[in-house]
Amino acid sequence: MTLRPLALALLLACNGDKDGDDGIIPKDADADADADADSDADADADTDTDTQPALCGRIEPGGAAVDVTPGDDLATVIGQAAPGAVLALADGTYAVSAPIALRSAITLVGASGDRDAVVVDGGHAGGDLFQIGASDVTLAHLTLTASAGDLVRVQPEGADLTGIVLHDLHLLDAGRTAVRVGGDGDDHWADDGELSCSRIELTNAGRPFVGACQIAGLDAEGARGWTVRDNSVHGLWCTLATPGPAIRFTRGSRDVTITRNVVTDSAFGIVAGQTQDQLGRPWPDAAQCSGFPQAIGAVVTNNLVSAYEDDLVDASAGVMYGIMAESSCDVLVAHNSVYAADVPVASIELRYASTTGTVGNNLMSHRLLRLDDAPADETANVELADPGSWLFPAGNDFHTAPGATWAIDQGDPALLDRVPVDVDDEPRSDGLPDIGADEL
Repeated sequence: MTLRPLALALLLACNGDKDGDDGIIPKDADADADADADSDADADADTDTDTQPALCGRIEPGGAAVDVTPGDDLATVIGQAAPGAVLALADGTYAVSAPIALRSAITLVGASGDRDAVVVDGGHAGGDLFQIGASDVTLAHLTLTASAGDLVRVQPEGADLTGIVLHDLHLLDAGRTAVRVGGDGDDHWADDGELSCSRIELTNAGRPFVGACQIAGLDAEGARGWTVRDNSVHGLWCTLATPGPAIRFTRGSRDVTITRNVVTDSAFGIVAGQTQDQLGRPWPDAAQCSGFPQAIGAVVTNNLVSAYEDDLVDASAGVMYGIMAESSCDVLVAHNSVYAADVPVASIELRYASTTGTVGNNLMSHRLLRLDDAPADETANVELADPGSWLFPAGNDFHTAPGATWAIDQGDPALLDRVPVDVDDEPRSDGLPDIGADEL
C-alpha cells in the first residue's frame, strides 16, 4: 500500500479521531517529507515519478459560464437560467431561505474549485436546500450546509431522471438527509447518478438541529446505476435516538457501486437493501431473485468503515452495523475493512433468504452475522480481527498494519477480477490479495 496524495487527502477529510485533534498520521517509515516508505520524493513506494489518476479532478466552468456573486439572489439567477447553463459561483456565502428548485439541466460549480470557499447556507430554516427534478444536473465544488430538511433531494416529476452528478461537495450539518434520492410514486425514478469525492458530515454544532434524528448520508430508493465513490462520511449519530445509514440503497435499487468510501464514527455504515416488505421499484426481469428484492446487483467494495469516537460509542444507539445486506439479490461485499471500538450488532450482517451473492475478503473487528437463512456465499473473511490489524486507529488511519499476517496475502484470488484495485486505487497486482480494503 502506498498512501498517495488522493488517498491521504481523503483520509485527512475524515476528522473526528478520539482525541479530537482531527489529525491523521500517514504511513511513512523513512526520513523524507513524503508519505511513503522509500527515499525518493514522489508519493509512491518505488523509484519512479508516476502520478495519481484524476479520480477527483476539477470540473471547470468554461468560458461560457454565467458568473454569480454572493450579492446575487441565487434562487432568482437559477430560475432565470436557460437549460444547459453553467453558473460559476464566486467565493463567498449565499444565504438561502427557501428550497431552490432545479427544473432543467444546469450546472452549479464553484468558480475557484475550492469547495470550502463557496457556501450555500440554509440557516436551518426553509426545508430542503436544493430540489433536483431534472436530468443532467451537476453540483460541484460547493459547501451545502444548514438545511432544515435535506441538503439535496433528487426526485422525478412525471419523467425518469438520469445524469445527476454531485462532485466534490461538502455536505455539512443537514437537518435531515444529506442526499435523498427517490421516485415520484408513479413509477418514475432517478438513475445513473454519481456522488463522488465529497464529504458528508454532521458536527456537534449541527447536532441540535436534527430533531428526531431522521438523518442519513446518502439515502436512495429505487435508484439504478448509481456510483458512490471516493467520499468520506463522518459523525452521523444522535445522543438519544438511532440515525439512518451513511450510505443506503433500498426499495428496489439496482446495479449500484459503492466503492472507496471512508465512513467514520457513524452508527450505521453502508446498507444494500433492508427490510423484507413489498414496497419499492419492481423488476419483472429479475427472475433469479426470490421474493421482492430491496437491492439487486449491489457492489460494495474497498470501503473503510470505522466507529471509534467516545461520543458515538456512549450514545444510546451506540454502534449498530458496519455493512448490511438485507433482501439483497446478487450482492458483492468484498475487500472492506470494518472496525468498531465497542461491540456492534455486527461488523457485517446478511439477512433473509433473498440475500444471495458473495461476501469475501473482508477484514472485521467483530462478527459477520447471518440471519433468517441468508444464503450468500462467504470466502476468506477475517472476523474478530486483532486490533493490531489496523495501522493507527487512534489517528483514524484504518489502513492495514504491516504486521497483520492473518490478512496480508490471505485473500481469495478469485475476487481479483471484480476488485482489482484497493481503497487507494492501487492495483492488487501480486496475485495474492490482502484481506480488507487496503493492499500492502
